[in-house]
Amino acid sequence: MRGLRIALGLVGVLGLSATAAASEPGFYLGGGVGLYNIKIDRPLSIDCPIAGQTTNACARNFEDSAAVWDAFAGFQLTKWLGFQADYNWYGETEDQIPINSSVNTTVTGDAWEASVRLSLPLGDMFEVYGRGGYNWYNVDVKRQFSKGNSDSNDAVMYAGGIGLNFTPSFGINAEYEIVDIDNGDLDSATLRFKYTFVR
Repeated sequence: MRGLRIALGLVGVLGLSATAAASEPGFYLGGGVGLYNIKIDRPLSIDCPIAGQTTNACARNFEDSAAVWDAFAGFQLTKWLGFQADYNWYGETEDQIPINSSVNTTVTGDAWEASVRLSLPLGDMFEVYGRGGYNWYNVDVKRQFSKGNSDSNDAVMYAGGIGLNFTPSFGINAEYEIVDIDNGDLDSATLRFKYTFVR
């Protein structure tokens, strides 16, 4: 995904001027912004046949991308193990169902997450890490001129990223995340800023 490549490139550029700083255990806070992509299999349950077609024109998948914002807090127990809670807000996406029509379908949503964070330090400045846990999401689907519907559920999530520690307290992460939602796909790439309260 282009958003992830940009984030990784920014981490690399900033790393050229960073001073060495070991990642330290402690309580941390942070936030980030990026791009998410959502695909929902047949989000509309209404009939909208089109002349000459043998299938329901509204029984197509929704797919689009938009901005995502993230706020998180966690506790780094050791240099290798931590626990993290996230709140994600997904910006409005838009697609046409039926395709090439004047009727727009929009999707927005948010989610809470709880995960275990496993880190592998690479020297004093860099680390690679993975997160795994659960995502409690709410997705709102609204078709133009029609009543919308919502889907709230929980799903397994997993993420991976690289981190750059400027000081024992301040660092940035570039992360890619996948949420295994029931009737589609939800993934995101974010650039995150992290502040650790060093003990």
